[in-house]
Amino acid sequence: MASALAKRLGFTVLHSGLLYRTVAWQVVQQSIDPMDREAVEALCPSLPLETPETTAALHTTEVDHIASIISTYLGVRANLLSVQRALAGNGGVVAEGRDMGTVVFPAADLKFYLDASPTVRAQRRLQQGRGTRERAEVEAAMVNRDNRDHCRAIAPLTAAHDAIIIDSTRLTLETVVETLLKEINRKIY
Repeated sequence: MASALAKRLGFTVLHSGLLYRTVAWQVVQQSIDPMDREAVEALCPSLPLETPETTAALHTTEVDHIASIISTYLGVRANLLSVQRALAGNGGVVAEGRDMGTVVFPAADLKFYLDASPTVRAQRRLQQGRGTRERAEVEAAMVNRDNRDHCRAIAPLTAAHDAIIIDSTRLTLETVVETLLKEINRKIY
């Protein structure tokens, strides 16, 4: 959705999750114990963290799991916060991620909080070609991650107080993009 919206607006897209996945992938590549917070945090400043490429390596079960762990580390979050803000520094960005409107860009011109049922989100993830797991397994992993992210002390998953909330469970991608564009146009004009 973020990519489709950015394309329609002529903006760039910032997928914050890919930044966390890139760090997680480096943790795997460098054989760092993901539970060793200090080692993971020490790794971050040396990584070239431009907008990473979407590759199958970033969407493995192992990288998913490690990204979820390291996203709770204050040092990782602080490092990636500065990277995200630098990437969006000139504006013209659609930023997608779990804390974009509450932590990373709290003063953004417009914020959306998209939600959908776990079953539909799992189906969509599988349709994107992200792995070969069963839908029930993907759904269970999403529910577990959502629960962890809602309860974490640092940047919990929650809608910004001024976000426009959209339940996309029964909506197509195109319908969601059109809804977002209508809201953007309404805000601008």
